[in-house]
Amino acid sequence: MQEQGYSLWIENLWVARRLASIRFEGDCIIWTGRTNNMGYGIVSQNNKSFPAHRWFFERFVSPVPKHLFLDHLCRTPLCVNPKHLEPVTQLENDRRGLVARGYGPDRKFCANGHPWVPENLALQKGAPNVLWNSYKCRPCDAELHRKKGGHMPRGTRTRAEANAALAKRKVA
Repeated sequence: MQEQGYSLWIENLWVARRLASIRFEGDCIIWTGRTNNMGYGIVSQNNKSFPAHRWFFERFVSPVPKHLFLDHLCRTPLCVNPKHLEPVTQLENDRRGLVARGYGPDRKFCANGHPWVPENLALQKGAPNVLWNSYKCRPCDAELHRKKGGHMPRGTRTRAEANAALAKRKVA
């Protein structure tokens, strides 16, 4: 019986140490401990590392099935507030992240202001045609290659530019 009390004491001590690594910012509970290279908090226990947000969710709400990911509804990677976390599939988590960064289906312009319309879009090589970020802006890509001084990659010219180049070759 005494051993059970000791393990409970150790567990409570461990939880208290984790709670010392947070601060409150508005509704978010921000992790101030170790982070990984993607900006998410890391918790270590028994020589194993866990995402901090997952640890807090499983500790205070419920276990997360292995095939699901926790989506930060507040879009703050360091937030460990269980109320800001929702278990979703990886595809849904990726979709929500892209929409929050302006890559949703209602997107109107690229980052440089070019119209986000089919004639300006090129499918990225090797990218799965599943998510909205698998397309790139042709005018931006062409400008990037012009600045580098290299040739224009296939698919970066608009149809009008390709027809004009073809007409020049026929005349010459």
